Amino acid sequence: MNISNIKRTTKTMGKKGIAYMAVSILFLGIVYAVFYSSSDYSQREKQRNTEIRIMAIDDFIEDFHNDAQRAVYITGYRSLIGMEDYISSHSVFLQHPREAFREVFYYGTINGTYMAVMNNSEFQEYERRINANADKINVHIELNVTLIELYHTDPWHINVIVFTNVNITDNTNIAEWNYNTTFSTKVPIFDVRDPLYSVNTKGKVQKPVKRFNRSFFVDDSDNKNDTTNLQYMVNNSLYVNNTNAPSFLMRFSNNLSSSPYGIESFVNLPELSAQSIDIDNDKSVVDYIYFSNRTTSNKCSIQNMVYVPDWFKVDTTDNHLAFYEVQGNLDYINCP
Repeated sequence: MNISNIKRTTKTMGKKGIAYMAVSILFLGIVYAVFYSSSDYSQREKQRNTEIRIMAIDDFIEDFHNDAQRAVYITGYRSLIGMEDYISSHSVFLQHPREAFREVFYYGTINGTYMAVMNNSEFQEYERRINANADKINVHIELNVTLIELYHTDPWHINVIVFTNVNITDNTNIAEWNYNTTFSTKVPIFDVRDPLYSVNTKGKVQKPVKRFNRSFFVDDSDNKNDTTNLQYMVNNSLYVNNTNAPSFLMRFSNNLSSSPYGIESFVNLPELSAQSIDIDNDKSVVDYIYFSNRTTSNKCSIQNMVYVPDWFKVDTTDNHLAFYEVQGNLDYINCP
């Protein structure tokens, strides 16, 4: 055998082996790169989908919070009307108005009787609707009401606060939210009927709350002693804030004590008489006094009240002569 030929053959095979190894390494590198790139893309795509999903649920939570605020306002206002409807139809005060409010707010009932004014606006029904909306995006929500509170912070509104625990679970097991939050609103009492009138007139005279919005009662500039504003309040049965009077919320239970958020109006005696309601001509016509068993010292025939009949009497017991700017400006006499 020719040794030179063997050497050439070996040399040729060595070159081919090196080339084969190089190609193999290159191929493996390409396969690895493709695999790594595909894996990295898949991971990034998965992360992006997770972010999109979380953002969608965050949007749902934000919409839920805004909607819950509106629901508390609507339900709160209807609940006040529902309480007054119950009082008017039964001619009884509520022993525990806050408990009655909580019942009608959440269940739509008072003492188990469904109040038609709620019209499926009770908060329990709102929970059902929010659950239905959550199902549409494959989310489960548990909204647990732990407390419903209400109180005055001014004479013309009632603050309603709903304390809740919220649990939101993504049904694809991406995330879960669990937190405590409150939903609060200020419910106006305007145009809600006054319980004092509803009970004491057996529902025959309904008196929606309308506010006296003028800044004074008697214009004593230049010694005019103009009573136009006071007569306007009397003849239109308007309400004014007076800290000697009970608040609107207190009126549901016939609590006639004084309150910083007290409101009062004048009782129109001919209006009661027209409904065959016995009237008491010896009492002050300030509503919370007239509808009480209190005895007061009253003043009559107030000067310049030309468009107000002779039934108009104001007491001095709770300083009403001074409050309505009569004392020191106008003449009057002791009521007979």
